[in-house]
Amino acid sequence: MSKARTLANLMSDNAELADGQISVAEVVGAAPLASPTFTGTATGAAFSGPLTGNVTGNVTGNITGDITGKLTGSEINVSAISTTISDTAVDVFVYDTSKDSDGGAWRHKTQHTSWYNETLSTSTRGSRKEFPAVAVIVAEVAKVTIYDGDDPDMPMWMVFNQPTDSTVNFMASSGKTVSVIRMLNGNLCIGFSDGGWGVSQISFISDSQRWLWSGSIYYQLTNSVSERNSYSNYAQLESFGILGGLISDIAMTVLPNTLTNYATELPVPVLLVTTESAASIVRYNSDGSISGACGNGTRCVADLLSKEDDNKEIILWTSSGPLRSKILEDNLVETEIGIPKTNWHEIPLSKDLDTKNLGLKIVNKNNITHIGGTSINVGNPHVIFFVDNIEDYDLEKIGPEIENHKYFPEKCNVTLAKIINKNLIKVKVWERGAGLTKACGTAACATAIAGNINKLTDKKTDIEFSLGKLSITIDENNSVHMRGPVSDIKNIEIKI
Repeated sequence: MSKARTLANLMSDNAELADGQISVAEVVGAAPLASPTFTGTATGAAFSGPLTGNVTGNVTGNITGDITGKLTGSEINVSAISTTISDTAVDVFVYDTSKDSDGGAWRHKTQHTSWYNETLSTSTRGSRKEFPAVAVIVAEVAKVTIYDGDDPDMPMWMVFNQPTDSTVNFMASSGKTVSVIRMLNGNLCIGFSDGGWGVSQISFISDSQRWLWSGSIYYQLTNSVSERNSYSNYAQLESFGILGGLISDIAMTVLPNTLTNYATELPVPVLLVTTESAASIVRYNSDGSISGACGNGTRCVADLLSKEDDNKEIILWTSSGPLRSKILEDNLVETEIGIPKTNWHEIPLSKDLDTKNLGLKIVNKNNITHIGGTSINVGNPHVIFFVDNIEDYDLEKIGPEIENHKYFPEKCNVTLAKIINKNLIKVKVWERGAGLTKACGTAACATAIAGNINKLTDKKTDIEFSLGKLSITIDENNSVHMRGPVSDIKNIEIKI
């Protein structure tokens, strides 16, 4: 089983939602495999024989035999593209939009997009405007083709071609090798196995593309989907990258009770990417922006990876760089967040201010004004207000006001904190791009640091949320360590 998809399964309450689809890949055997039932992912060598029965989900690997039956409930004539699959494909993904969070309803809300209105019946565009309910997506080394699985003849619906020169488009530049494709909630992800190109993420809903590059680069291309095969300019949106640019696998999952993307009106996905170096986690806020770092998410993924590799020390890449985690006893994971940034230009602030006290005004429910705010960056920009009673304040009102204050060009997370004693702080948190949250690992770290530099707490402090506590320690090098529990949501068993 692929590492990325294993992680997605374990992180999700719903096995089908974890991958976007149930996956069937590279089944070993030379003899006929009659009427199988697949409930998970199977990997191995190439299948070479007749495959009959009902297959629901993702078909990958080298397919050289006959395939009959039903794919995702639709009669699909696989023979129509059998040459492409068997001879040149590097990955094949059956995308059933009924498995999306909205059951595929987004397909009927895209009439405004460039691709819906582009010229039909060309070499790179089929004769149908609407995105297929079932799409068979075939990746070749320098090409990705979406086939219309709603049609028994499975005609080409859309083609992404790599440029033949050094220019850049949705498929990188000349000579770059596609390694993996996945799709969920209208987002097509294409991974590359060379050149440090990372992941191309194409949104059919917002009609746009962005790059998750290796290193510390997150780009937005200026082209729309209809211009996918043309040269595109690009702009850096945020400092974000993935650990290594050679992509081996991608999983997309929607976690239980996740937030909704304002732009797409669909739940925000999490991307799990395995590379030649390690694994990276990409977490999106509800406004579609990327979360710079997710402390609790990092601890959870580290725990999952440790169970796969029997490794007690895990490194994950976020926008703030590599985060090192240690797997402890009693389901505890400790993650080193690193040295906090306290200079105004590092947070960043819009001008030179006293970061210990920004002089920001917040008003409680009794119309009493509090002036303060300590600003710190621990992967994300934070501002912490130490108040007498966190329940006296309406954080749903204060949060967005401070988040979008002119002092914060990249917005900020907002925390209300009450000092209980030198080793305990109670908090409520408003996260940028997300809103009120029940827990936030980086906010816990920022609050502990703010308490210490204001001489309110010791270097080891528990941060108490409504759902539990995190233990924060500031070591002798001023690096911050976060410790807390993890637990599995669900374990998925595979039966073949």
